[in-house]
Amino acid sequence: MKTQDIKFLNELQEELKTQTNDGNAAPVFWVIRQYEDQITDSDFGEKTLYAHSDGDCSEFKTLEDLRLFLDEELDSIEHYETLDEAFDIILADYNDSGYFYRYDAISVGVIQPDTLFLTKKEAQQHIENNRHHYNSTAHTYAMTAWRSRVVERLWDILGTADFSMLKEEK
Repeated sequence: MKTQDIKFLNELQEELKTQTNDGNAAPVFWVIRQYEDQITDSDFGEKTLYAHSDGDCSEFKTLEDLRLFLDEELDSIEHYETLDEAFDIILADYNDSGYFYRYDAISVGVIQPDTLFLTKKEAQQHIENNRHHYNSTAHTYAMTAWRSRVVERLWDILGTADFSMLKEEK
């Protein structure tokens, strides 16, 4: 085994022994989780999403966003002060094509696919290096490989083996 591999294993072992587990049982591993809006029944909605879709999707966060999207300030929405009031008019009077939508949504924590890290430090570094792939709520999330005997054994080996006893390959 190469010297740099032995050094890597020793450093990984130390990090696995000393890192936080964020309250999870061993063996712990890390993923990336972020909060995303999901459409829900109006009884459960935490917020309302306003959108337009004609192949592309535009989300409106403010009344000014809606006005700018329409390229002209429609007289019928000019005097309204809230996006919700203006959207009522748009849905009633200007939505024959069915392009405008209003949804009730709830923010839900979603584990991001293709993320698995042995250490929290590596997961944090991944977020920093790949921020453009995530929204502002992205964070490390500890999970337990519950009843996975293979992972438990691997973590035990990584935590207890004396890697300095390994010989360097010539």
